[in-house]
Amino acid sequence: MTEEVVRALVFGSVAEEYDRVRPGYPARLVDDVLGYAGPLRAGGVVDVGAGTGRATLAFADRGVRVTAVEPDARMAEVLASRSAGLPVTVHVGPFESFPVAEPFDVLTCGQAWHWVDPAIRWDRAVQALRPGGTVALFANRDRPADPAVYRELRAAYGEHHPYPWADEPPLDEATLAWDEMAGQPGLVDYTTRLYRWQRTMSVTDLVALLSTTSSHLIMDSAARAAIYADIHDRLHGEILFDLDTELHLARRR
Repeated sequence: MTEEVVRALVFGSVAEEYDRVRPGYPARLVDDVLGYAGPLRAGGVVDVGAGTGRATLAFADRGVRVTAVEPDARMAEVLASRSAGLPVTVHVGPFESFPVAEPFDVLTCGQAWHWVDPAIRWDRAVQALRPGGTVALFANRDRPADPAVYRELRAAYGEHHPYPWADEPPLDEATLAWDEMAGQPGLVDYTTRLYRWQRTMSVTDLVALLSTTSSHLIMDSAARAAIYADIHDRLHGEILFDLDTELHLARRR
């Protein structure tokens, strides 16, 4: 397996914690995807890299039939448990080899499109959809609302590991366009949406969140433990995070 495939499959080791602390997506995003897609036919939604079901459940809770494709069996097990009683079918395996029995109305992917093989992912997306079907790709970007918290996090990493806390600026709706997706010959009507929101986390949950990211899961265990202990020493109480969620939409020709 390639390094990217190995990294994509590390999340199962922390599946329960992943499900507990990872953020979901704004309800307005679901509204906008369904509004863009229009009336759904029999195919429903295929959710690529579904994880423990953050996006899957957001659509299934609206009564939409969802086929969730997840390569990690441990993540899929949590997803199946959480989606019991909802119109969800869980397929364990990579999207690259997922057998499409009938075309779908909508393909969604939250926070996972970069794990799909870039050599074939767009062709596979087009093949999975009926003509006029919707591709909806979305992801969250978060940062501490208080610059002082960011400085403490950066300092904790500086003490123990070269991996820094990412200092990413807020997304700008005017420059949100994703040229790779916009330029796909099999897609038309490309457009974007941006959602700004906030959530509060305890320091314990922040460390738990970090522990569910691939960069930390593959990190040297001693360095990782030292960073987590240092974060607990530096930060206390509740931490407010700003989140930007970007949504990219297009239709199959």
